[in-house]
Amino acid sequence: MDELKQARIKAAAQQLMNGHDALVDLLPAKKTKKTSEEDAILEDALDSLEEAISCLSELLDEEA
Repeated sequence: MDELKQARIKAAAQQLMNGHDALVDLLPAKKTKKTSEEDAILEDALDSLEEAISCLSELLDEEA
């Protein structure tokens, strides 16, 4: 993998991690009781971000 492509993948992984961290930070700050639907949406979003981060990390590891 060329260096430019690897740098773009690393940047994408960092953006995903930042989004994940921001979402996690928001969860305990919510002052109102979440509905089960909101809980499910938040859990799905976290799961999707974690899966994307994992896939990008594996791709980087394979190319290293």
